[in-house]
Amino acid sequence: MAAFVNDRTVLIMAANPRYAPPTDRGMFLTPASAVFKVASDGQSASPGSCTFKATLLNMSGAVAWSCSAGITLTTNGNEVTVTYANFAAVSGTVTATLTVDGVQFTQTATLSKVADGVNGTNGAPGAPGTPGAAGARGNVDIAAITTGNVWSDTEAAAALSAAGYGAPKSRDMVTLYKADRTFSVQKMYSGSAWVTVDYVYNGNIFVKGSILPEAIDTRNLTVKDAAGNVIFGAGTNLDKSRVNANFGSNLLYNGDFSLVMDGWTGPSGNGPTVAASGINLGGWWPSYSQGKPGANVMWSCQGNTVTNSSVSDGSYYYEYIGYQIPIEAGKTYVVSAYTGAHRCVVNVFLYFYNSADQVIGVTSGAGAMSGVWTNAAEAGGGTNLSSYKRLYGYNVAPAGTVYCRVILRKYATIAGNSDSYMFVGRVMLEEVPAGVTTPGIWSVGQAVAPITMGNVSSYIQGAVIGLAQINTASIGSLSALSATIGTLRTANWGGRMEIESNQQRIYDDSNNLVVQIGRLDP
Repeated sequence: MAAFVNDRTVLIMAANPRYAPPTDRGMFLTPASAVFKVASDGQSASPGSCTFKATLLNMSGAVAWSCSAGITLTTNGNEVTVTYANFAAVSGTVTATLTVDGVQFTQTATLSKVADGVNGTNGAPGAPGTPGAAGARGNVDIAAITTGNVWSDTEAAAALSAAGYGAPKSRDMVTLYKADRTFSVQKMYSGSAWVTVDYVYNGNIFVKGSILPEAIDTRNLTVKDAAGNVIFGAGTNLDKSRVNANFGSNLLYNGDFSLVMDGWTGPSGNGPTVAASGINLGGWWPSYSQGKPGANVMWSCQGNTVTNSSVSDGSYYYEYIGYQIPIEAGKTYVVSAYTGAHRCVVNVFLYFYNSADQVIGVTSGAGAMSGVWTNAAEAGGGTNLSSYKRLYGYNVAPAGTVYCRVILRKYATIAGNSDSYMFVGRVMLEEVPAGVTTPGIWSVGQAVAPITMGNVSSYIQGAVIGLAQINTASIGSLSALSATIGTLRTANWGGRMEIESNQQRIYDDSNNLVVQIGRLDP
């Protein structure tokens, strides 16, 4: 080869490189994601990390990596990874650099944090659409005049059609009535037939005296108790267990203490002596009813020389014993009394006696320290009857019973108190039908001591008797009797029944008229 002899040739031969680099070389930088989408808590993002990969075309070598401030890279050859935790910047770049044969190849990618922004304002409403087709009509309630006296399906359907509603639909209501108000029936269409509709009205919405008796058809009236059981109704007889046979009849002598303590003996028992007792202690009796039957309250006070530990301790007590009342074995009797128990326990019951004056039975709850027959310091008494507890007990007089006595028992002062009081009023003894276990409305008892074998001879001639209870009677002859009575009353005031002319009336304990049968005008 001949030597180079000119300067140009020498210069060319001395250059490095001595050849043009290939034009088919290159480097590409590809990120797995361009953004970190930050969660609402600001502590995490999706994805959690991003990988950048440098891809070489027709060349090889180790890529050099660099990044902007706030970014920490994890390098793995020609790949780097950036985690969200190591990306402190809001936005940054990652750069890959490679030099081959004196030629530098550079690629840059951007990575940013993004988050959801707030919702924009609502756009303007769109234009109204085309109205939908008319739906089927709903159910209606109409009234129409009829000339008949019975319901007519045909007239009901015709009334709907005439009102522009077409054929009957389910739950349509139609009332057919006569203009003179002598007939009115409302029925509902069930979808296949016209059926009667039952209503339940709140009685408080009616104005007193606004419903005339002749407007009420009682031919199918049914009366039910609170549990829904039929007491009586069309085609049924009144169950005798629903009726107090001695309604308003109090067999007890001086049960209202209108004769002070006449007919009552005691106290007797193992409790401490009575400190004081009497009738109508000031501030402790229903004085608003002063002078009225049933307003009197007897009271008895004890100190604390002997006490019972609690309301369930019945160790010490004393009791007042009522008058001897003749009764009949096998009959059911209920005793009751309104009581106040101030710092003590009060119990009311009956003793049943045989002809030898021996106690042969008691009513339920005798001697009990709790229950309906006992006031365990629950109601202390006072000037309002609502502050008293009405105690009661019942039982069937056992075989051999000839009389009974009412027992008013007071237990000793409860420990921790200086004294205690028993208050008792409105004592009542009733004979009730079998199965009855509760007292009736209180009524005044006998004002005259009952006749017993111990206080009369065996023969009475020409006697005028206000009230007599006869267990067994032998009558030689009896002529026909007739009597004209103006008004028959079981008591003069309070709970009672009255029969007068063509009316029967029933009054409650407070002398309020609660039932009136017959003519409804005063």
